[in-house]
Amino acid sequence: DERIATLEQQLAEAQLIAEDSDRKYDEVARRIAIMEVDLERAEDRAEAAEA
Repeated sequence: DERIATLEQQLAEAQLIAEDSDRKYDEVARRIAIMEVDLERAEDRAEAAEA
């Protein structure tokens, strides 16, 4: 019984860690997408300035 309780606790903790990791991944992916758009705009401005 104690072993099962320990495993259930570990499972719950692992699920929380996985959910937190998913949230962090989503946030980083969102930031990267924003940075890519910003980079494209900066490149466009640089090209326009050179012309």
